[in-house]
Parts: sequence; structure tokens; C-alpha cells
Amino acid sequence: MNKELTKLQNWFTANKLTINIKKSNFVLFQSARNKQKRLLNINILDHKINKYIPLEQKDYVKYLGVLLDSTLSWKPHIDYISKKVSRIVGVLSRLRHFIPKNTLIKMYKSLLQPLLLYGISTWGQACKKTCE
Repeated sequence: MNKELTKLQNWFTANKLTINIKKSNFVLFQSARNKQKRLLNINILDHKINKYIPLEQKDYVKYLGVLLDSTLSWKPHIDYISKKVSRIVGVLSRLRHFIPKNTLIKMYKSLLQPLLLYGISTWGQACKKTCE
């Protein structure tokens, strides 16, 4: 993996691109049945200090607004969406007495609906059993 990461970094350098090492990490995807905690030593060269820096291994990562966990159970993503939805519903509930219904609908469509619909074709098929 370290060799491939070096090749990737060389390609980035040749094309005048950089990798933000502070934001870089990795996830080891594996079956939920055979889940084992494996600590991998994956390093990336920091050109600023000319030293290899270890990348942090995470249980999940955010990619294009979707949280992908190591077993693809979608639990972190569903929890994240649930918290955001709960907050927005609370705000809309408190505002319903003070603003017109058409404004509430516009707020729902701009704040809540995108959260529910974004990536739903991917994570929306997650069953409750894998999320517990």
C-alpha cells in the first residue's frame, strides 16, 4: 500500500497537485462478520518537511457528504442524518406559530428535504438489523 501511495503522490507532484496530509486518513473495509481490528502502518511523504507521516486509520470517513464505515452498515451516516433532521424539525416546530405555512414549506424544501434525499438510493436500502 505504501508503494502505491508513493506512486500516487508522484503523480500528484508531476501534475502540480498536492495532498492535504492533515485531512488524509484511511478506512479498512471488511465484512461485519469477520471484523477484526487491524492496525496498518500506512505512511505518506510530507514534502514540506521531507519526512514520512503515518496516516490515521478511522472507523468511518466522510466522502462526498456520505459517511462510509468499515463494514458499510450505514449506522454512522444514519445517526448523523437523524441528528441533523431532529434539530431542523425542532426549529421548524418552534417557528410554525410565527411564520406563514408557505414559508415553512420553503424552509422544509431547502433545509430538510435535501438531507433526506441526498444519497438515499445508496444508503436508503440499509436494513435496521445492520444498523443496530
